[in-house]
Amino acid sequence: KLKTRKQINAEVGERESNNASAVAASLRVFQSLLMYGSPVTKAKAVKQGRNVRFVRTLIALADEITNGRWITNNVGANLMSIFSDLLSIDLTSATEYESAIALYDVAGQVLFKIV
Repeated sequence: KLKTRKQINAEVGERESNNASAVAASLRVFQSLLMYGSPVTKAKAVKQGRNVRFVRTLIALADEITNGRWITNNVGANLMSIFSDLLSIDLTSATEYESAIALYDVAGQVLFKIV
């Protein structure tokens, strides 16, 4: 028996939701490392997070899993929170790390996609 469009959409929506849930959880884990990790762990997470290729991969994964609906499981909010942690400048620093400059462009692209 053939499935109706409604049944197919329900199955796709459930699969999408499960995948988005897994991606959202992994983003929260990464954010937790940035916020609460030991100094060594946090430094490694920041180094990885400032790798533009890694960040673009996260964004592509989030976009593919949620089909562009970043509100699913707060994937967009999680990404922006990660950017907030990665791009915060130390209060005693007068300049930004050169490696982080490209992330501002990526963060802006994500922000405009979400909004």
